[in-house]
Amino acid sequence: MDKFIFFLVLFLLFSCKNEKTNPYIGNWYFDKVVNYDSTKVKFPMSILETEFAPHYNFEILNDSLIDYKQGFYYTISNKVWQAKERHEFLRSYYFLGSKTNYKIDKSNILFFNKFSNSWDTLKINKIWKDTMIIRGYENAFYRLVKKQNNYFDDKSYDAITIYRSPCYGSCPFNSTYIDRKGDLFFKPYSSNTQTNNLQSKLDSAQVKYYFNLFDKIPIQKLKDNYSIQATDSQTNTISFFKNGKIVKTISCYIQSPVDLDKAYSELSFAYQNVKVEFDDEFLFDEKVSLFSFINKDSKFRLKDSESFFLEVALRKGKQVKKEVDPKYTLKFSDWNEVSDISGITTDGRYYKILMKDKTIKIIDIGFNFMEKNPIIKKNREN
Repeated sequence: MDKFIFFLVLFLLFSCKNEKTNPYIGNWYFDKVVNYDSTKVKFPMSILETEFAPHYNFEILNDSLIDYKQGFYYTISNKVWQAKERHEFLRSYYFLGSKTNYKIDKSNILFFNKFSNSWDTLKINKIWKDTMIIRGYENAFYRLVKKQNNYFDDKSYDAITIYRSPCYGSCPFNSTYIDRKGDLFFKPYSSNTQTNNLQSKLDSAQVKYYFNLFDKIPIQKLKDNYSIQATDSQTNTISFFKNGKIVKTISCYIQSPVDLDKAYSELSFAYQNVKVEFDDEFLFDEKVSLFSFINKDSKFRLKDSESFFLEVALRKGKQVKKEVDPKYTLKFSDWNEVSDISGITTDGRYYKILMKDKTIKIIDIGFNFMEKNPIIKKNREN
């Protein structure tokens, strides 16, 4: 008993000492720009907060490892797009992860930039308790606050889909699906390092890793839409499902909660970091623009990430022989208009697919999507 107390006291002393000697350990979030002097800073406050401030969100994990939440990317220009008799190189990105080594030098944080293979510096102006002031981009001062997050929920949803839209440039344009059983599906449309539809069966550690990114986020407390007044950028739409039911769909245009941004960014690049196989079982090889269920009275439109969930459900469904009640026409638009499908009717569970060669197949997705999701019959803000 005396030995136990002795070792317990040593442990507590060591923990207290570690906390005192390394006040940097913790989860740091950008709070606001302080000491802003418009005569010395050439950008308006709004640009500092939207373009530069996201770089100041990170977690110091221990005495040597930092999670730089923006992540590190290697850029390649290997695709050519032709328009109006001119050629432009489209970029693709390799995700290099977000965790890297760091060290403290004269109170500053030096972290190893995996993209440049060099050390970058976070210039600490002041740190006390749960507050840190960094002198950063444009010599402005950025205030960070340390927050502890004890939230965790792995029961509310069992599948996630992500849709990343095109933009005026070379944004990674794609869709990703993952579920807790380990199924991952990926469809690339433009500016990706793969050009084929892919699938993977993740092991338990991989499933845990990717879902943990989201499970620590209280998604039900997040807004349905995040955006700022700007043009030509990318929209990221994320949907969460439980047994086929839409739990939550969140749309992010430029602005996004920090941890959600990190989570969907990492998952959308998962295809680069897991073992994948070519997949030719999707009904549509190309991008499908927004499924809509149409009857004589109404049109019920799915959002992009919800459409991809239904597309995966059709991909995973079983072909059966059955009469289908054509309660709805499933409207679709094939991105490049190369599909062999001429029309789809459904009762919500069974989908009658008429091919252009006049053949028919019936797919059972295993549940009634319309009955599971009365939310799509509501007037939802896009």
